Amino acid sequence: MALPEDGHRYELIDGGLIVNPPTGPRHQSASYILHKQLELAALDADAAVVIYEGVGISMPDGNLLIPDLLIARAGAPSLDKPLIDPADVLLVAEIVSPGSRRRDRAVKPYMYAESGIRHYWRIETDRFTDLTQSLPVVVMHELAGAGEYVVRRTVGAGEVLAVDEPFPIKFDPAELVRC
Repeated sequence: MALPEDGHRYELIDGGLIVNPPTGPRHQSASYILHKQLELAALDADAAVVIYEGVGISMPDGNLLIPDLLIARAGAPSLDKPLIDPADVLLVAEIVSPGSRRRDRAVKPYMYAESGIRHYWRIETDRFTDLTQSLPVVVMHELAGAGEYVVRRTVGAGEVLAVDEPFPIKFDPAELVRC
C-alpha cells in the first residue's frame, strides 16, 4: 500500500486507516534520547541488533503498526523490505501522546503480543496517567504466553531501569525528558 510521505504516520488497524499527526518536540526528544540510550547499551553489550524510530511492522493479520521505536535482529531478512516482520523484532516502544493513549495502552500492546514480540515498553511522559511514580515512567511488558503481556516492572524518574533482555540496559527514565 503506497501512502503519502507528508510527515504523518499512517497505520492500518483492523481495516481502518489511522492518521497520526507528526510528533511534538517533547515526544520526539524522548524518542531520540531513548534511541541513543539503547544504542549505547547495545554497543557496550556487543549486541547484534539495529534500532529504528518510526519504522513499520507488517503484522500477520494484515495490520500495519508503526511503533515509536523498535529493536530488531541485525541482518534479519525483513530488514531489506519496506516493513519489518514481527518475528525479527525483539522490543517495541511507544511514547504515549494525548491522541494515542488508548491505542498505546490497549490496542497496540495486544496486537504486538499476538504477533509474538517479546518485549513492549510504554513510556508515559505527561500527566494524563494515574501512575504514582515521577514522570517519565517506563512500563515494561513481557510476553507471558500466547498473545498476552504481563507488566514486569514500572520504573519512574529517579529510579534505575535495569534489564538484561534483549541486552543489558541501564538508565534513569528522567533522562528521557530534557526539554
